[in-house]
Amino acid sequence: MKRLTFLVLLIFAFSLLGASSAAAANRFSVASGNWNSTAVWSATHNGSPGASVPVAGDVVYIENNFTITLNIANAACTTLQLGSTIGGGNHGVLVFNSGSQLTVSGTVTLGNSGSTTRYGQIDMTAGGTLICASISSLSTTDVFTEGTGTVQLTATNTLPVSNISGQLNAFNNLVLTAGTTTLLAATNVTVSGTLTQNGGNVSVPSGSTLTIAGTHNAGTNIVSGAGAYTLNSGATLLTANTGGVAGSISTTTTSLNTGANYTFNGASAQATSTALPATVNNLTINNAAGVTLSQNTTVNGVLTFTSGVVTTGATTLSLGSTGSVSQTSGWVAGNFQKYIATGATSRTFEIGGPTTYRPVTVAFANVATAGNLSATVSQSSGDHPSVNTSGINGSKSVNRYWTLTNNGVVFNTYSITLNFVAGDVDAGSNTSNFVVRKFNSPNWSATTTGTRTATSTQATGLTSFSDFAVGEQLIDHYAVSAPSPQTVGSVFSTSVTAQDILNQTIPTDNSTVVTMTGTGNVQFDSNGDGTYGDNTKTLSGGAFSINTRDTTAESVTLTATDGNAKTGSSSPVVMNAGAASKLAFGVQPSTATAGATITPAVTVQVQDGFGNLITGDTRSITLAIGNNPGTGTLSGTATVVASGGIATFSDLSINKTGTGYTLTASSTPALTAATSNGFDITPGPLDHFFIPFITSPEIATTPFAITILARDANNNTVTGFN
Repeated sequence: MKRLTFLVLLIFAFSLLGASSAAAANRFSVASGNWNSTAVWSATHNGSPGASVPVAGDVVYIENNFTITLNIANAACTTLQLGSTIGGGNHGVLVFNSGSQLTVSGTVTLGNSGSTTRYGQIDMTAGGTLICASISSLSTTDVFTEGTGTVQLTATNTLPVSNISGQLNAFNNLVLTAGTTTLLAATNVTVSGTLTQNGGNVSVPSGSTLTIAGTHNAGTNIVSGAGAYTLNSGATLLTANTGGVAGSISTTTTSLNTGANYTFNGASAQATSTALPATVNNLTINNAAGVTLSQNTTVNGVLTFTSGVVTTGATTLSLGSTGSVSQTSGWVAGNFQKYIATGATSRTFEIGGPTTYRPVTVAFANVATAGNLSATVSQSSGDHPSVNTSGINGSKSVNRYWTLTNNGVVFNTYSITLNFVAGDVDAGSNTSNFVVRKFNSPNWSATTTGTRTATSTQATGLTSFSDFAVGEQLIDHYAVSAPSPQTVGSVFSTSVTAQDILNQTIPTDNSTVVTMTGTGNVQFDSNGDGTYGDNTKTLSGGAFSINTRDTTAESVTLTATDGNAKTGSSSPVVMNAGAASKLAFGVQPSTATAGATITPAVTVQVQDGFGNLITGDTRSITLAIGNNPGTGTLSGTATVVASGGIATFSDLSINKTGTGYTLTASSTPALTAATSNGFDITPGPLDHFFIPFITSPEIATTPFAITILARDANNNTVTGFN
C-alpha cells in the first residue's frame, strides 16, 4: 500500500514538472532576423528553427552571433539573456526598431562573467522601448547603445545590477515606475533624454552620481542618497513634489546649474524650496494649485506662466536683462522685478493677488540709465493703510493698492496704468471719476489723470516711484466757522465747507450727509424750523450753513463729521450768559436737627433765563420759610448780598420739627423767586421730661395712668426715646 502511494505521488510530481515546463518555454536564437519570425527561434540551444515566437513567461536567449531585430510593439518574455551561457555559444545582439517595445518581467542580462566572446549587445539607435525589472552587464565586451530608445524599470532594483562593461551608465530615456532604483556603487549614470519617475524613486549611494543632461520629470518622487545629483546647463527638472526642488532632490551633493531650466507642475500647492538656484535659465509654472517662491530667484531665460500663481511672500521673482515672459494663465502674487532698458521703454508687470490678475504697465518717456523696477499689488482686499490721508474716498475706491520700487533706473518721466477687476471696486463708485494718488511715506501727492476705463486708471507725468491707490476724490476735511462771541439762547449761523487735502472746496459734492456736533450744550437746527436737535445736513455745492444756538454760558467747538470719518472743527466760540432773570437754589437745604444750623450752607444763585450763573451780580437775596409744617421759626442771617452771583447762608436754623419744610428766595432788585426742595427738621437730643396733666381726684388704692413726654430743648417731642 505504501509503495502504491509513493508511486502516485511521484507521477503527480512529474506531471507538475511537465506543466511548469509548458508554462515557461525556452527560446534560443538560431538565426538572425525579426523577433516575430519563427525561423529565428528554437526550443533548445543549437536546436532546429521553427519554435513559436516568444511570449510572456518564456525565457529568451539571443546567442551564437545572431542579431534579432525587435520589429513589433508587443514583444514579451520573462527574462532575456544576450550572449550564450554555454561555451561556444558566442554573443547575441538585440536591435530595436523605432516604435518597437519589449516587456521583460524579470531581468535583462548582457554577456557572461569571464567571457569576452559571449557578450551581449543592445542597440537602441533607432529608438524603441525596453521594459524590464532590472538590467545587468556581466562581460567586459558588452555593448549598450542608448540611441533614442527608452528603458523602463518596473521594480526595486540596482541600476545596473552589474556593469562589468561600463556600458550601462548612459541612457537616453529612463522611466522608473515602481520601487526604488539604486545606482550601482561607484557608478555615474547619465540620462541624456528624459528621466521619468512615474512612481519610482532613485537612491544614489556614496561615490555615485546621477547626471541629467536632458530632462528629469521627477513627478512627486524623490532622488536621495549619500551620492551626487547633477543637473547640467540646458537640462530641465520638472517637479510635482510639494517640497519643490528639495522635495525631489535630496542627495548629499547636489549640483544644479544656473543655466538649467525648472518646471513646477504639481497637482497640490508647491514650494520651490531654497534648493532652487538663485539664478535659473527658464522657469515654468504649471500648477493650478499655486507655487510659493522660497527665496529670491532671477530668471534669465523665459518665465512661462502655463497655469497657476507664484506667491513670493517676502521674496522677489526677478526677470534678468535677457529674460522674457510667456503667459497663458498665471501671474506673480507678490514681488516681481524686471530689468528696464534704456530709451523709450514700456514694461508690463504680470502681477495680481492669490486669485485675480491685476497687472501694471509702466511706460517711460526716456530711460537714461538702465536698472531694475519691482512691482507688487496688495494681496488681500482693502484700501491702502493710509488711504484716509490720500485724497481718495475709501468707500468709492479700488480695494487694492500697488507698490513700485526703483533700483537704479534713471529716467525723465513715465506714465503708469493700474489694472483692477470689477470686484475690487466699491459699490456705487464711478470709475470715470477715478484718480490716482501717490504715497511716499508719510506724504500723499496728487497726480495727473490719464486714460480711464471701467477696469483701469492711468496717471501721467510721474517722476518717482512709491505706493499708488485709485478711487474717487475724497473729502479730506471740513472748514467750520461761526462768529464769536455769541449770547446764550441767540441763534447764529455756522458755515461748513467740504475741502480736499489741498484745502480746496469740492463743489461737485451734492450728496454727502454731514453730522454736526459740538462740545458743551450746543444745538443745531438743520431745516430752520426753530426746533433744535436735527443736526445732519447734506452738502450742496460742497457747503452749507446751519442754525446754531447754545443755552449754556461756555466756550464751544463746532465739529462736522461725515460717514467716512472725515471731520473738521471750528475755533472756540464763546457763549456769554444773558441778563439776570431768576433765582435758583444752588446748595439745597438739607435735613437738620431742630435749632441746629442747616449744613451744608444753603446757596442761592442769580441766573439768566437759561440757568446760567450771572457771575457779576451782587444784589441782596432774602430767604424765608415757605411750607411750614411745624410752625417753625427761621433763625440766622436771612438776607445776604450775592458775591459772584451767589448768596451763601451759613447760619440758618429752624426750631420746630416737621416734614416737608421749604424755603423761598427773593431778591432786591426783584427777580423771579425760587422755592427750595423739601427738607425735614428732626427733634434734638433729650433735654427734659414733661407730664402734660394728671386727672384728679383719684380713688385711693386704685391704679391710674400718667403720661410722661420726652422733650428736646425746643420742646419738640423726642419720638425715638425709649
